[in-house]
This record gives sequence, structure tokens and C-alpha cells, in this order.
Amino acid sequence: MTNAATEPAAEKPGLGDLAEIFYAPRAVFARRSDGSFGLAYVALVILGVAIFFATRSLVQPAIDAEISRSLAQAAAKNNMSADAMASATSMAHTVASFGIAAFYLIAPFLIALFIWIIGMLAKVEAVGKTAIMISVFSFYPRLVGSVVGAALAALLPDGSLNSAASLSLSPARFIDPS
Repeated sequence: MTNAATEPAAEKPGLGDLAEIFYAPRAVFARRSDGSFGLAYVALVILGVAIFFATRSLVQPAIDAEISRSLAQAAAKNNMSADAMASATSMAHTVASFGIAAFYLIAPFLIALFIWIIGMLAKVEAVGKTAIMISVFSFYPRLVGSVVGAALAALLPDGSLNSAASLSLSPARFIDPS
């Protein structure tokens, strides 16, 4: 017979999971086997948007370079006037500002849909809420990547932020963006 007072209490999902997902993901997924994702999702959206707006001034040169390159290609293809270019540039900056919030709001559900479809094809049971939970937690390394990108932007010399890839530690940062 076991004594309930001497047994360790079963850990419940909580805010500690947001940090623990980086070093003990198996334990986080075991605790959340019921698919609970609400707190992690809200924290992901809040942290993602906060990190973006906190680091926006650092990463703005890379965003501007991407917008300029895309609009130059569109202008060459569609013979855009200067007024149309100015309007498109303004719209692109607005979309970039609010697009990140939409990204963190919508993307976890799109990825969960993909996981759910693969799970159904593989005939895995109980994929629904678990797929969303897995998807939400899979975005947490992206938050760290955003902070690393901002640190790179702060440390790199002016003019070296010529693409979004220049904000990463991947080999893509060394490839010419054009």
C-alpha cells in the first residue's frame, strides 16, 4: 500500500511549461496529453507580438530591404508609377506591422490542421486538440530566433541587413538575396 503523503504530486500543466518546452519537451507533452493549449497559445501570441514590437527598430532595415526588393520586382513586371510604388510601400509596412500578430494568431492552427490530416492518414487516434498543442509549442523556438535576430541586427554593421535571412544564424544569411 502506498502513502499519498509521501508520493510526489503529479505536476499539472502551467506557466513552467513555457520554459520547460526547451529542455524537457517530452515531460511537457506527457502533462498535456489531453491537448490543453490555451495558456500556451495566449502566451505565444503575446510574446510574439511583444518581441516583434520591442525589436522592430533593430530589424527594420531587413524588413525595408525585403519590401524594397519585392516592390522593385513588382514594379518591373507591372510598370508601376511612383505614386503606386509609394502607396504599395506604405501598405507593405502596415501589413508587416499587423501581419506578425496575424501570423501568431493563425499559423498554429494551420500547422495543427496539417498535423491532424497526417494523423488521420496514419490512423492515429485522438489527434485533434493534441495537434494544436504540438503546433503551439513548436512556435516557441521561433520566439528565441526572433530575439537572436534582433541581437544580430544590433551587432552587425549598418548595410549588412539586406534580407530577412541576414537576421538568422542559418547559412542563408551568406547568400546574396537577389
